[in-house]
Amino acid sequence: MHGRSFRSDYRGVRYIAASLSSLSSIPRSVVICVVAVLVIFSLMVVASRFGHTPEIASLDTFEEVESVPGEDGDASGDAEIADFSLLPAGLDAKTRESLEAQSDDPRIVSIVNNVVALGKTGEHYQQKMLELAAKDPEALDYVADFPDRYPASSGAAYSDTVARGSVPDLKQWDQRWGYVEYCGAALGSTGCCPTSLSMVYMALTGKTDKSPADMAALATADGYAVDGEGTIGEFLVNDAGKLGLACEEFSPSAASLVRYLKNGFVVIVNVGPGDFTDSGHFFVARGISSDGTIQINDPYSSVNTVKTWDANAIANQSIMMYAFHVA
Repeated sequence: MHGRSFRSDYRGVRYIAASLSSLSSIPRSVVICVVAVLVIFSLMVVASRFGHTPEIASLDTFEEVESVPGEDGDASGDAEIADFSLLPAGLDAKTRESLEAQSDDPRIVSIVNNVVALGKTGEHYQQKMLELAAKDPEALDYVADFPDRYPASSGAAYSDTVARGSVPDLKQWDQRWGYVEYCGAALGSTGCCPTSLSMVYMALTGKTDKSPADMAALATADGYAVDGEGTIGEFLVNDAGKLGLACEEFSPSAASLVRYLKNGFVVIVNVGPGDFTDSGHFFVARGISSDGTIQINDPYSSVNTVKTWDANAIANQSIMMYAFHVA
């Protein structure tokens, strides 16, 4: 039955085509187009008789294909994801949570995924750098680049200008010198004392020729840098003269600290465990605020630097204080 119907439709098409061809006035191309349309129509009729109606593509068929991340040059699909399972098991929960909260920062991703390389100088410093990255946004570039840049053979010069009497805010983890080795690790981790002395030197002399790396080299050469321990405080007293400075060492007290600052001295404070460190640390006390609190430049923490501190709180955590003036 279906076969006879198909032959009948086909004969009809041939008849129409032959009739059109007999009209010499009609261009052959037109005849061909008409025949093609008739053939398609005939096939649709045949298909419908067999129960299959061909679909005709419409504009709605060509829906926009949703792009798949990572395909067709989509850079976002190639974005690296932080694997927090790589973090040391002993890392404190607060630091871990802070890092996880910043997981959209590519520097955090790099730090976490290269955490093993942060341990070049030992597990202690590895954890300290993770804590630094978690607490201080300004240090993220330093920590993220550490695996590729430590150890550096030398530090760069300090290129900014300093007005005499103004204490520059230097950081031991500044990328210009923070990757230099000092006391068996990176100056960025161990260089609080030489960085503090560099700030004092620049403030009192107005010169910038002694960077933290230069001060670290001086401490090392003169035997005041101890691997795994840091800088011996006597470095500040004994080598001040080499820098054109004079240093007065004094026992910590709030009254003494305030008195020296009011008299124009710049003071380096050596503190033990407490608000500023869990071991030992040096920072600069540079002035007194209108409310009587102490202004500091902490070489390890931009967070601490923007605060002012109670003089008694500083004195109660201090091991020794060192007041400087020009010799």
